Amino acid sequence: MNKSEIKAFLKSMFPQLESSTLDEFVDCCDYKKLAKGTELIQEGKRHQFFYLISKGSVKSYYLKQGKEICTWFAFEKEMISTIKSFNGLPSNETIKLLEDSELIRINIEAFKTLAKTKITVSHLLIDLISEYAVF
Repeated sequence: MNKSEIKAFLKSMFPQLESSTLDEFVDCCDYKKLAKGTELIQEGKRHQFFYLISKGSVKSYYLKQGKEICTWFAFEKEMISTIKSFNGLPSNETIKLLEDSELIRINIEAFKTLAKTKITVSHLLIDLISEYAVF
C-alpha cells in the first residue's frame, strides 16, 4: 500500500479530515503486512505505534497464572493499541494477529504532535481513545 492508498483508507475512516490534514496524517503512517501469530504489542514492553486494521483481525490478552485471559478482539477498520502505549508506558496486554493482516502503523508521538496543531486531529485522538475505552 503506497501513500496515496493509505490516504484513501484514512479518508474512508475519517471523512471529517481535510485533504491537507490527511496529508500530514499520512506522514505519521506506514503500511505493514504481517503474518498470523505476530505479536504487535507485547505485555511488559513499551510500544511507540498504534494501528488501523485494513485487513485481518487481532486479539488482546494478558497472562494470569500462565493462562491467557482474552480482553477484546478487533477487526477491519478498527484501531489497535493499548492505553499504556499512548502514555509511553509498558503495555499491560499482548496484541496478537489472528490471521494474516494488513495494517496502517501510526507513530504515536508524531500523531500527538499533529494533534497539537490541528483541532480536527485532536478531536480524532479523543474519539479514538474513547472508542478504545469502550472495548
